[in-house]
Amino acid sequence: MEPVLPELKNFIENFCKDNKIKIRIQPIELSTSLDLDLDMFDISMDLFLTKFIERFNIDYSKFNWKNHNGYPKDSTRISLLRLLLGYKNNFSKKIILSFYKPKLFVGDLQIAIKNGYLK
Repeated sequence: MEPVLPELKNFIENFCKDNKIKIRIQPIELSTSLDLDLDMFDISMDLFLTKFIERFNIDYSKFNWKNHNGYPKDSTRISLLRLLLGYKNNFSKKIILSFYKPKLFVGDLQIAIKNGYLK
């Protein structure tokens, strides 16, 4: 598996640190989802994408949430399951993934950096 670009990894870690978002998954990999693993929903996701686009000079004119199964919205069911079961064990991840499908992954961002546009 291809490693995450160091500048992308640093950007994600700094964004999470600055916005007090707890990184639930270590290490950050291409399969890490921004919404489910990093707990970015709604306003946090919009802010993250805005800063990402500015920092890496990405063209986002063709970006549409429909390509990513809709806009990521937090769910009380997901939050409750995370609280009760934790999130690090595989059993709880399987249960949570049966309710919620991740929308945007670190791998999508790395492809955007390489191609110059977010699709």
